[in-house]
Amino acid sequence: MRSTASISAATLIMVLIFACVPSAWAMDPVTMDEIRTAYREGRDGDVVVLADRALADATGDRALRAEINFWRGAALRRLKRHEEALVAFDVARDLGFARPELQFERAVALLKLGKQEEADRAFQEAEKLAQEDPPKLDDLRRRWREARDQDQK
Repeated sequence: MRSTASISAATLIMVLIFACVPSAWAMDPVTMDEIRTAYREGRDGDVVVLADRALADATGDRALRAEINFWRGAALRRLKRHEEALVAFDVARDLGFARPELQFERAVALLKLGKQEEADRAFQEAEKLAQEDPPKLDDLRRRWREARDQDQK
């Protein structure tokens, strides 16, 4: 009888642990803020490390994983790791991240890899996504001109 009680208690403990695991694995919003802050501060290596850690924790949330992959890709692009950046951008896109910034970042990475036609198509997609926000569209166009000018030097 004693072992049955132990098994029941152990089973109850396991049920409680597994019931708590999803909330324990959920991405802490502070970590997403850390990723954004590190990116704004130019700490691209930290962004990649934080993003990798966050991706391990955000297994069930597609939108969160998409945004994390976007920031990871943007940091990788600034680190001149363009092929890796494109992989992260494609994952973000496949997870539903449909913002003009994603296509802009893809365009710049493709440009740096010498894939001009693909870069132009990605930038055209960025423009299409930004049509409803004229200031953003103007900013993207300015930044695209700068990226193309730098690439020609």
